[in-house]
Amino acid sequence: MTDTSLNDILITDISFNDVNNFSKLLEGGCEAIMARTNTLNTGELTDTMYYILLNLMEPSHGYMIMQNVEELTQGTFVIGAGSLYTTLKKLLDAELIQMIKDQEGNKKTYVITDKGLRMVKDEVDRKKEMVEHAENILRERERLK
Repeated sequence: MTDTSLNDILITDISFNDVNNFSKLLEGGCEAIMARTNTLNTGELTDTMYYILLNLMEPSHGYMIMQNVEELTQGTFVIGAGSLYTTLKKLLDAELIQMIKDQEGNKKTYVITDKGLRMVKDEVDRKKEMVEHAENILRERERLK
């Protein structure tokens, strides 16, 4: 690791998230940042991660992932290119997906790993439990009316 001073950082090296996270740090400490950026470490998936992983049960490249997710959700969930590639990098770093050789050799193709599949299954169980809790509360509310 090299020492970098603030003078060495170009404005192009600073993203909106960096500025936003710095602002949160000043306002609320590290917990404010952790709550927003650490979902993989807590075993939870963002909706974007969830839909990308579902799509990658079969090998796919970026543009096809965006199209498939939009089709799967009948247009109710759309992933933009910036969000897609940022999320793919996070999923690669977490070893939930892997890049594989494309037949044509010119597209980055991704597929879910066993670890990613376990995470999707855990997320499905977690979401089912959340829905069950909500249904119980709503049923009880209706009963009390």
